[in-house]
Amino acid sequence: MKKISTVLFAVLLCVLLLGCEQNTYKATQTAKFELSSFASDKGIYYLDQSAYLKYFDYSSGKNVFLCNKPECSHDTEACYANSNAQFILVENKYLYTIDGESILASRNLDGSNYSVVMKLCEQYNNSDNCVAYPMSAISVGGKFYLTYDVTILDSDKGTEEKKTVLTCVDPISKSEEIILEDTNAQYSIINAVDDSLCFFEYKAGSNDGSLSDLNNVECILLTMKLSDKSVIVVYQDKQINFNPCGYLDETIYFSKDNDLKNNLYSLKFQNPEPVKQKYRTLYSNVKGNIIYDYADNKYKIEKNEDVSDLILDEDTTVAFGYEANDGLVFSCLSGTLEGLNGKISQQDDFYVSKDDFYAGRNQYYKIG
Repeated sequence: MKKISTVLFAVLLCVLLLGCEQNTYKATQTAKFELSSFASDKGIYYLDQSAYLKYFDYSSGKNVFLCNKPECSHDTEACYANSNAQFILVENKYLYTIDGESILASRNLDGSNYSVVMKLCEQYNNSDNCVAYPMSAISVGGKFYLTYDVTILDSDKGTEEKKTVLTCVDPISKSEEIILEDTNAQYSIINAVDDSLCFFEYKAGSNDGSLSDLNNVECILLTMKLSDKSVIVVYQDKQINFNPCGYLDETIYFSKDNDLKNNLYSLKFQNPEPVKQKYRTLYSNVKGNIIYDYADNKYKIEKNEDVSDLILDEDTTVAFGYEANDGLVFSCLSGTLEGLNGKISQQDDFYVSKDDFYAGRNQYYKIG
């Protein structure tokens, strides 16, 4: 599957996972809104390169349009699958999307019954001088927590004010509450653990709110207890010394001096002391961990400290994507693979069961 690139959501691509203290309260229905695809227990919902929502079924290996409209050709705006979705989430037998113009919408899992739930961040988006773009989102206990990048224009002075906002959306009552906001900063939601929402704040040291200079940006790991909205700082440093690059479970990987090859570190949430690392672990399994080695920029397999190349075909290079129920999703970077449901070419995503992957069986299914 060819990913839809959206500059607006580039910041989300470096969002990491943060662990928190254990609490007696257990959050239910925790799920991350994802860019362009969402893996459920039975299949993967995704947005294809033509901006149509589709579904890949694990059991059959088939890709279908998310449209049950009789005799639909699936090539017009009248198709139920036609979408400008920018975030995707499956929950409570509904597919939720955050569409263009900051619209939260829902539909049935077959694509029917599209319905606008609400306009997001109305306090800013209803003003002619303001715009609020959603940057990250998560569902916890039936409520959605979102962050926004806000720009406020002062037309008289010809100046702009930049803000970041964290809100809580109740899709049932169609209401939204602003919880936190700050100037010259950006929030990025990481995850939710028990009664805590985990997120980053990138705080600019510049007058114009620019986050481009790592030396002038503070990277702050925070948790907020959902029960009382209290915020705790877990770890903080200049982004030049704490530049996040990935996560696994309750471990963050980051670089110092923006040097991933020689200055890669990990940080455990329960004991936030940086530890130097040789490579980053992307997926953990007793049969072998999938890692990324910045020394040669390759995805590899590690088991008992033995590292071997990740090779699914001699003339093909691939990138690990994500875990999808009982399987794994990869992207084809170069070459081709023979999929059971079609040829897999450069930039296509494909699925392989964990059993087949670790047994070396070439049972690949194209997603797209």
